[in-house]
Amino acid sequence: MLRNYYSIILIYIYIMLLLNNKFVFIHIPKTSGSSFTKIIKEYVITNKKTYDSGGGWQGTYHFNKGSCDGQHTSINDLNNEGRLKIANLPIITIVRNPYSWLVSVYENFYLNKIPTFKKFILRLNQDKNFKLFGKLLQTEYIKNIYNYKVEIYKFEENPHENICKKYDLKYKLVHELNRNRNKKIKDYYDNELIYIVNNIFEDDFTYLNYKMVPNISELNF
Repeated sequence: MLRNYYSIILIYIYIMLLLNNKFVFIHIPKTSGSSFTKIIKEYVITNKKTYDSGGGWQGTYHFNKGSCDGQHTSINDLNNEGRLKIANLPIITIVRNPYSWLVSVYENFYLNKIPTFKKFILRLNQDKNFKLFGKLLQTEYIKNIYNYKVEIYKFEENPHENICKKYDLKYKLVHELNRNRNKKIKDYYDNELIYIVNNIFEDDFTYLNYKMVPNISELNF
């Protein structure tokens, strides 16, 4: 690894120490982390050959090590070396409204495995061993036993520009999409699914400060 002030840890779900150790970024899946990686890649110092497209391009900007070699690492899953590296740095993350987050997770990872979004949610409800990336809630990536505070940015509130402005990084508009969606988020749900998601993801709604809706008529996006 290069010297600390030029170091970057990139763990493929993803923890990053940026140039001059500005902050640590915890990347929760499907929260625009690929777009953010493209924005900040010019600040990344790595001895890997990097590329900007194709399967797994994000990993070329990541440094995988120790117990965090797997794809989806939370703060609690960090090894001792990883925890030491984040202990004195700001820790930031981007989160997403659970209703839209689940649609994105389904379309990008389960569309060809489970025939409908409804069956996907019903399986989450019925099979307690069915986890998304080894975790279930977004909060599982950032709530931690070490009392590390995490600065939360919302997917819906222009997080990339806000992060770049706060940490004096050059901002550019990047939107890295895996697929095009023609339906609104509301079109994926019915009242039964709203009820199930509210129950399973209550901690995410509460901790991340998103509003739960009681029925489909109040889901307005």
